[in-house]
Amino acid sequence: MSHFRISEASIYFHVTKESRKKLEPTTKLGVIVSYTKITHNYHLYFPSLRITVVQRNVKFDEEIHVALS
Repeated sequence: MSHFRISEASIYFHVTKESRKKLEPTTKLGVIVSYTKITHNYHLYFPSLRITVVQRNVKFDEEIHVALS
């Protein structure tokens, strides 16, 4: 049970070099929404972009919560 994360905890997702332009941030701040059936994949919501995606490599910050509005 120790591998479960707090629902709506803040996450940081690394944006690959190929996916970003020069001088754009290397991480995006989002919120974990749920788990997927595939191990280590998460449904993530990015409030600034207003999209939900499935990502694998994320860093959790359970002390900071992102406002969903």
